[in-house]
Amino acid sequence: MSDIMAYVKARDPHEKEFHQAVQEVMDSIQPVLDRNPVYRRARIPERLKPLVLRAVAAPGAEPGATIAGHRGAHR
Repeated sequence: MSDIMAYVKARDPHEKEFHQAVQEVMDSIQPVLDRNPVYRRARIPERLKPLVLRAVAAPGAEPGATIAGHRGAHR
């Protein structure tokens, strides 16, 4: 599991909350990974990515108007 955490921290060094979330998830799924090596071979844990919330102002929006968030695909 330490190899996965090292990979996540190297890939997303400024995502401290994401690191904590990955650690908590890994703690809970470690028994499953240990019993089913197919998940390790498929690199499922390494596919975890932080959610990025992007706020974009709409053209012509009034000053002080509410800006909607967009949860786009994060690859």
